[in-house]
Amino acid sequence: MASNLDKKILWQCRRGILELDSVLSSFVANHFVKLNQKEKELFQLLLTHEDVDLMDWLINKQEPPPDSLKEIIDIVI
Repeated sequence: MASNLDKKILWQCRRGILELDSVLSSFVANHFVKLNQKEKELFQLLLTHEDVDLMDWLINKQEPPPDSLKEIIDIVI
């Protein structure tokens, strides 16, 4: 059974852009529970960014800003 956090994260992955929804929702469904606490927090931080930025980083594979997000982006893609 999914925890409340898992359900909340899955809901936050619904972005309105089909490709982005697919990447994020698939990642959560298949990998989120296996992340350690730091990685889960980074993923939550990642979800606070704008859809355009997420598309660039996750789908267009452009470099994220030089901060801790690169670690979680590398895990997601």
